[in-house]
Order: sequence, then C-alpha cells, then structure tokens
Amino acid sequence: MIDAIKAVTDQFVFTNPGEVDANAVSGAGAADWMRPECEVQSVWPVQTWTHS
Repeated sequence: MIDAIKAVTDQFVFTNPGEVDANAVSGAGAADWMRPECEVQSVWPVQTWTHS
C-alpha cells in the first residue's frame, strides 16, 4: 500500500522542497498545501480515480 501511495505522490513532487505550483494553488491556500498532512489527504481522491 505504501508503494501504491508513493507511486501517486511521485506525480506531485515539487521542483524544490516546499515549492508550490502557482497554477495549482493560490492565495492563502498555498499555506495549507504546504502542510504535510494536507498533502497526504489530497492524494486519496486521485488514487481512487486512478485505480477505479
């Protein structure tokens, strides 16, 4: 399961640690995206769609 999660999260690796894609988030939302717990939670819908 960890490998499956890593395979999905690898698609969302930022160019540099902590860097946020301006096209993906904007304004105050960027601070939430940079929180590790939020990054993990944001992966689940993508993983579900990928394997449906």
